Amino acid sequence: MRSRIALLASVSTALCLILFALPFVAYLRSSYISDVDKLADVNVQMIASIAEERSAKVPELLNALEKEQVPEAQALVSLNRGAAVFGDPSRCLIDRGAEADDRGTSFSWCGPLRVAARSLAPAGEPDSWAVVAIDTSGQWDSLFHTTMITLGALLALPAVAVVIAKRLGRSITRPVDRLVGAARRVSRGDLGARVTPSGPKELRVLGKSFNELVGRIEILMKAERESAADLSHGLRTPLTALALQAETLKHRHEAEMIRSSVTRVQEVLDQIIDQSRNPAGGQFERLTDIDAIITDRFFFWWTMLEDEKRPCELKRAGRAVFVALPPRDLIAVIDNLIDNVITHTPPGTALDVSLTVTGPSVTLTVEDDGPGIRDHRAVERGRSGRGSSGLGLDIVRSTALRAGGDVAIERSASGGARIAVSFPTC
Repeated sequence: MRSRIALLASVSTALCLILFALPFVAYLRSSYISDVDKLADVNVQMIASIAEERSAKVPELLNALEKEQVPEAQALVSLNRGAAVFGDPSRCLIDRGAEADDRGTSFSWCGPLRVAARSLAPAGEPDSWAVVAIDTSGQWDSLFHTTMITLGALLALPAVAVVIAKRLGRSITRPVDRLVGAARRVSRGDLGARVTPSGPKELRVLGKSFNELVGRIEILMKAERESAADLSHGLRTPLTALALQAETLKHRHEAEMIRSSVTRVQEVLDQIIDQSRNPAGGQFERLTDIDAIITDRFFFWWTMLEDEKRPCELKRAGRAVFVALPPRDLIAVIDNLIDNVITHTPPGTALDVSLTVTGPSVTLTVEDDGPGIRDHRAVERGRSGRGSSGLGLDIVRSTALRAGGDVAIERSASGGARIAVSFPTC
């Protein structure tokens, strides 16, 4: 930001200098020409006066002109079609003198010579005039060097403006940098990050609002963690009772399924408590073989799928495939996908689970022969039109995104639902 402020200052200063320099140079030029014209006018009037007093004798006129010593000038006088010359006039000067009239002094250029011509017609002699030519070449060179020195000094102003702009810019950018740093700390889970409001009024207000916002988020997160912990703690007692009741069942397979489900719920509760204590960290503390997890959970659901007479098939990757997620997160993904099929399709609907490795990613696909999912926004939290909570697919989506993957809802070859969850491999 400081560099942009400095660039803006330098460009603005340069534009102001250009707008100032052009009229300035034009003023110097016109002022110099005006001074030269005054000098030439004074000299030509002086010569005209001398010519009128000594018009009868040309040699005396020349002597008078030499005594006057007209500075930096050439003089030419024509009396009654004859010429008396002081200096070395050119044809251009003769032409300018011939063009003079009785309306006063006229000014023109002959190369670098500034010419002032004046008619002597009032003296009673036709074709009588006086001309003074001042050589301006040396003065123009001096004026050019003066102008260049002045413009060079002015061109140093953008550099000064850049230095000043950078110093002033720090008063803006430093509070912004501190605010950005605090925002990054908050994004990493440090809700204790605060800034000291400083800088211009707008930035002080922004800093104060940021502190209030983070403080509010901290209060809400603390209340959410406490609610999650209280809920988890309150569910432990009925779960423990349910596990004890499962021990009294005579059917060992059903008892084992109940105990496994209770254990899974307890693991989820432990996960909720861990996340409530440390919501920003620990998501990717280990790599997990997704092929082994999918195989284990598929056979966990096998009995229920058989009871509902659902044709089902598992296509494994055939080797260990590791992703950056803990086992409990992968278990939640496959369980929610299979439970979604069981909940939203009638008994007897076919179900296929497959794991495909493609380059640097692995895709878990669960598809069925049911009615399909018409609303592709079903992965959004709370989106469900069939009486469920609408959280299952949202858990799948958030888990995939947290690992750098994605979720796609499509139609299977039979017209049912096909949900593909991709993860980057490690």
